[in-house]
Amino acid sequence: MDLVAVAGMKTSGPAGIVTSISVPAAVHAGVKALQAGGSAMDAALTTALTQNALFAGGPFSYAGHFSLSYFDAAAGKVHALDATYAVPAAENDAMSIPPYGTPHGRGVLVPGFMAGVEAAHARFGKLPFFELLQPSIYFAEEGFEISTAMATVMDQRSEVLLRRPEGREIFLAGDGSLLGGGERLAQPELAALLKNVAADGAAYMYTGPWAEKFVEAVRAEGGRITMEDMRSYRPRWHDDLPGAGVASHTLFGWPAYQRKFHLMERAGLDRMGHYAQSGEALYWMMKIYRLDEVLGGFQTNGLDLAEIAGVAPELARVLAGDPYSDEATALLWETMRQPAWGELEALARAKRAEELAKVAESIEKLSKDFRRDVEEDRVTEDEADRPGHTAGVVAIDADGNMAALTHSVTSAVWGELGIFIDGVSVTDPASFLQQAVAAAGPGGRIGASLGFVGMPLAVQDGRVDLGCGSAGISGQLNMFQMHVDRILYGLSGMESIGKPKFHDEWNPLKPVHEPVGGPGHFRREVLLEAQALGLDVVPEEELARAAHGGVVNCAAHEADGIRRGFNFLGTAHANPSTQLGALGLAQAE
Repeated sequence: MDLVAVAGMKTSGPAGIVTSISVPAAVHAGVKALQAGGSAMDAALTTALTQNALFAGGPFSYAGHFSLSYFDAAAGKVHALDATYAVPAAENDAMSIPPYGTPHGRGVLVPGFMAGVEAAHARFGKLPFFELLQPSIYFAEEGFEISTAMATVMDQRSEVLLRRPEGREIFLAGDGSLLGGGERLAQPELAALLKNVAADGAAYMYTGPWAEKFVEAVRAEGGRITMEDMRSYRPRWHDDLPGAGVASHTLFGWPAYQRKFHLMERAGLDRMGHYAQSGEALYWMMKIYRLDEVLGGFQTNGLDLAEIAGVAPELARVLAGDPYSDEATALLWETMRQPAWGELEALARAKRAEELAKVAESIEKLSKDFRRDVEEDRVTEDEADRPGHTAGVVAIDADGNMAALTHSVTSAVWGELGIFIDGVSVTDPASFLQQAVAAAGPGGRIGASLGFVGMPLAVQDGRVDLGCGSAGISGQLNMFQMHVDRILYGLSGMESIGKPKFHDEWNPLKPVHEPVGGPGHFRREVLLEAQALGLDVVPEEELARAAHGGVVNCAAHEADGIRRGFNFLGTAHANPSTQLGALGLAQAE
């Protein structure tokens, strides 16, 4: 069996497959893990580990965090692992954590990535642990050529990269200039660290020398992390997750995500026609997707029960019990069709506006730090090597097991502190996540407070029919639409990526400027129909003004036994002919 890595939008094969949002070389490492007899878990973890090395810890790091779902084909069960950041025990005033724009050690949280990798491998891996680290060690030791895209981001973040001596050691050339495109980036200290982890396990980073240096550096910057925080960190398994029956599928995922599909069934979304052709279907799909803005959920707080009770007391009463029960879903659907729901949406938007106003300066600084002109924003083959701040990885093995994970620094690329401990970047996610940190509380998990543990998997007839990873402003929304296409409309993955996908705006309070007039875009009349019903959308012909962003990588074990991988690049500036170079996949031949 010969497995190869390719960059593109689709691939298929009967034995095993790995898909990812970026870094074809890392995908190739995952494929080689399958070729060596590894499981889907081995392949996904190897890919993620290698991605960290190949971006020098910018968008994702060995001191980052991740969340995954695993389908155990033999048992027919889905398990989720929460290896997200933990809040330091001494962090008892989260809302006072300095925001982005003010580098501070309190922005640093307890990392989960390496502990999560070890826990996931121990349970579902087949290869020796040290083998998963070999590609990362190779690229750290031998170095790799910096792409022009990565060089651009390095230049944008040069103030951070060169803030401390250890960053200057990594990123400066012999003549004292910042390394640029086409030059080789080697990370010998990182290679040594990874060899220690390969020999001693994740404990080296949680109880050993690395942890001690990490705690010392973070506390020197004003942070509150202690060695006890590091020693006590444990990834959390959520076993045998309950699935929700939706159409002919069983959907595994967080309850708020499942509820949206039950609401779309009640709405009869599929009977309205596909949302790419029906403004009515688009309106209701987006109204249901944005449920979190009112009730709280992924990366948003929503209204509390007292605020809901002031407008819809019966709904508040039912939500106070089991908010995901059939009774709650039925009442929710009834309320969403009444004027009261519009009042709740208005309250939620006003509350969100207040929250965003508090971090307006941070958002503006972040936007300026990463601003690109339209010409540069064109997608090219080099786009496969442009860091975002998140990567998704999905792998299926010959036995039908699937691992789907997302890992990230959940911060700006390389953060603001410029801390590198033995070559591992340390970022400051709490500078963006004060509310999530407050909700989690001292010692709590960010994943739980964000309502995000594991990746959604759609299972049909004992096989995973669709599993995805996502990244970018519209990543979650695009993944949602991929699931809608598969579960409610019965579209294949390739049919789905050929359909327009609605976007999110960076500022959620602004109307979505959805592109029209180009390949893969909505028709103007569909958007105007949805707009007339109340969707805050503006048909946009100027691509420079259009909403964009959001990449999804998916894999499916379909009824014919073939494993298929397909990726969707959700950007208004993308020409479909250039999308082939944007994403990395692997196939079995």
